[in-house]
Amino acid sequence: MTVEEKIDQQGANPVREAIEHLSALPGDESLARGLECDGEWRNAWSRMVAYAWMSQENLEACVANPVPMLYKLSKYIPPRGLVLRFSASLEDGSIITTPEWPKVTEWQGNAAAGEAIPEKLFNDQKELEEFLASYSYDDSAMARGTNGWRELGKNLPTEITLAMPPKPADSSVRSFALADYQASGKIFPFTS
Repeated sequence: MTVEEKIDQQGANPVREAIEHLSALPGDESLARGLECDGEWRNAWSRMVAYAWMSQENLEACVANPVPMLYKLSKYIPPRGLVLRFSASLEDGSIITTPEWPKVTEWQGNAAAGEAIPEKLFNDQKELEEFLASYSYDDSAMARGTNGWRELGKNLPTEITLAMPPKPADSSVRSFALADYQASGKIFPFTS
């Protein structure tokens, strides 16, 4: 019996089930879902880079509004709690960066409208500090055998600024350059 026949017969994916059990505590993030999200990110990021390389206007739009552009190009929404900012070099050598505020930590995709809508955001440092003051580890989780961070149902805001790779001057090598970029940096979290 092939693996496919076994899956059809059992109505389950034994490989996925085995991977799911690698995270043993209730509340732990699923390893399988984490790998799936990493693949989604890699696809969305490479599409964003390719789009940004098409013109300076595209590059500026990607840096100014990274998540709405990621959603427009790939229907990608970052994990809750993650604030994405980009920086890039323009053709004149100047550097542009995503505005610091507001910091959006939760997005909702609106497929019908083709846009990402901010769900949770912080307009300034005071709002962010007030939220962070309420965030803590659940000390009783260890005794219950659960993950004390996940039980809170909220994610600690984490901000990442990614540098958009500069487009190669020779347009005939851009596809290869994008493939090389995608193949590099696998040991670093949330890069390529």
